[in-house]
Amino acid sequence: MKHACIKATQRRIKMSFPLAGNHSEERLRTSRNDSERYFQMKTLRIYLIAVMMVGLFFSSIAHAGVPPTADFLYNETDKGTGWWQYDYTLFNTSPTGHVGIDLYDLFLYFDPSASLNVLSMPSGWDWTDGAGFIDVFSMNPGAPPIGTDIVPDTSLSGFGFEFDYQAGMLPFDATFVNPYDLDNPFVVSGTTAPKSSIPEPSTILLLGSGIAGLVLRKKFKKSFLITS
Repeated sequence: MKHACIKATQRRIKMSFPLAGNHSEERLRTSRNDSERYFQMKTLRIYLIAVMMVGLFFSSIAHAGVPPTADFLYNETDKGTGWWQYDYTLFNTSPTGHVGIDLYDLFLYFDPSASLNVLSMPSGWDWTDGAGFIDVFSMNPGAPPIGTDIVPDTSLSGFGFEFDYQAGMLPFDATFVNPYDLDNPFVVSGTTAPKSSIPEPSTILLLGSGIAGLVLRKKFKKSFLITS
């Protein structure tokens, strides 16, 4: 009996060793698979970061050759006493990729024989004027909230003037920070325009949504007819 127990114990020991070996091999295989997955994910992450950096590099080069742009749009009001009020909004219409190309100064030109009164000015901005011009400028360099310059793809309202004639569309020169050469800012010329002549972003969005809805409706109707 004792001999049989010893034999049974020996058989169990012999049987347990291959199982232990199998478990060890499986753990080793799993560990290798995990290591390979980790290496693949790490490689992919490095590749994606490299692609992003290259994209940003070429984007900055492309934007460096594109001049900034600005709009100075107004609402016109006849005050009925020979004076006309103009409420302006200044837009830095440069693409968002133009990082650091902030609008900080604008010269507006009008009839030198006319009179102008300043009704309002945005916080952080000031002005100086003379015969036939008014110069509005940011008092605090840099982007909000620290500075009061107008960064790309943003706008600033609150410029209120009145003229003793119907001034209408007027020429202007807008000045931007040049981050590539701080001693030589960008100066871009333009002409003011009434706000009603340029579609608001919300109008463009509604128009685009309507067109997209019509396209989807036609596609749905076509697929319905085919399946029927």
